[in-house]
Amino acid sequence: MLSCVNGAFSERWYQVAVTNGKQADRLEAEWGDIITPDKMADALKAKSYEAVTIVHNETSTGVENPLKELAAVVHDVSPNTLILVDAVSSMGGVKIETDAWGVDFILTSSQKCFAMPPGMSFAAVSDRALERAEKVENRGWYFDLLRLEKHRIKNSTPMTPTMSLIWALDVQLDKMLAEGLDNRFARHQAMAERVQSWAVEHGMEPLAPQGYRSKTVSTIKNLRGVDIAALNKFLLTKGMRLSNGYGDLKNKTFRIAHMGETKMHHVDELLEAFEAFMENM
Repeated sequence: MLSCVNGAFSERWYQVAVTNGKQADRLEAEWGDIITPDKMADALKAKSYEAVTIVHNETSTGVENPLKELAAVVHDVSPNTLILVDAVSSMGGVKIETDAWGVDFILTSSQKCFAMPPGMSFAAVSDRALERAEKVENRGWYFDLLRLEKHRIKNSTPMTPTMSLIWALDVQLDKMLAEGLDNRFARHQAMAERVQSWAVEHGMEPLAPQGYRSKTVSTIKNLRGVDIAALNKFLLTKGMRLSNGYGDLKNKTFRIAHMGETKMHHVDELLEAFEAFMENM
């Protein structure tokens, strides 16, 4: 398989592959850069792969990889290669056309744009991925796609589900549909633009390049040397906080999430508090 790696969570997916005994090659970009369609095409022309893994929205770097374009390259250059996508921090906040783009497997979780407690994962699987699964002898039990699909069409689960979260999901989906998906996507984009333009105005540009900046979480270069621990201590007195940079980006960047049920007034309140803190630095 070919693992696209340009941040902490795409690196983790590569490690998942390796620790499960899979033969995995890396297609790398610097943290903060995207995986380009040209790089993908070159890798697929050089070698045949059963599957390619792509993290759509790198939470560590605030990069949104160009999934539509990358999927198109895979279908054009290596049409038998399955496209596997991590959309943990984008699905529900960004429009993703799984069928139109030919994505074979896409996964997400409950605690990001769905704005629920952690504990559930959701996935969509293509027909050809299910057909490919039939040829795999040791599929395991818990993550056997064929077993899961067999139960799905009977409206059941192969094991005891987390019923409390299923009821919470029912309520949250009603809220999401009442807002309207296009309105929800537009709200996420507007909040992202607000945070990212504020950062530039205050001398701290986003890590990701223009045009590929996440709509759900912004990773900002800490060019003003803000003490993130002290900032969060201050913010917590106002009932809010932000995240330090992830891994090697700790203290070099900070991250502001604008996803789920976060509204523009929440973003404004955070940025106003951030400004107040910087005035006393």
